[in-house]
Amino acid sequence: MDKRESFIKLFNSFDVENDDLKDSLADTIKKESWEIPRLIVQRLDSRDPVEARKARALAVRIGDLATTPLLEESEQSGPDGIIWRMEQASDIHLKNESRIVSKLKHLLEDKRGLTPPILPPNVEEKPDKLRVCDKAYLIIRKMLSFENAQAEMLNSHEFQHNWNDQQRDSEIKRFMETGTWKSLVERISE
Repeated sequence: MDKRESFIKLFNSFDVENDDLKDSLADTIKKESWEIPRLIVQRLDSRDPVEARKARALAVRIGDLATTPLLEESEQSGPDGIIWRMEQASDIHLKNESRIVSKLKHLLEDKRGLTPPILPPNVEEKPDKLRVCDKAYLIIRKMLSFENAQAEMLNSHEFQHNWNDQQRDSEIKRFMETGTWKSLVERISE
């Protein structure tokens, strides 16, 4: 049985309620996924300039796979090596952020309703009826607004619980046109 078949068999049989098993399986997946990228990143510090150059060329091209190994400490890196690693990791992060934001901006036009969460029968508060565009807006806001945690929580609560679809649509449109963030708690009183 090859690795893929072995994984599928294990995946199909594991108990999703067993946190220890989930953690163990996740650790195994991460370890195997980073095995070759770690070997590449280790060669960044090679005394052989050709080997180090090859490692840099591959580390740049494998993108996401290199992020965790690049962030791991290396005694041999020296100041130049550490900065090179951090530049590459941040470039990968910024490319990923750009891709995520681009996808989310596309979703700002998606008015389909989301399935409300199933709440226990004794909960009095009804779940909000949110749409794809509403959650996409909140995710972008969380990523890009640089609000502190309390402001992010208050603005998110205001948007989700106190605004209707028309108000949300207006805010999404304003954001798309200006690219700026305003306090939603303060905006409602305007």
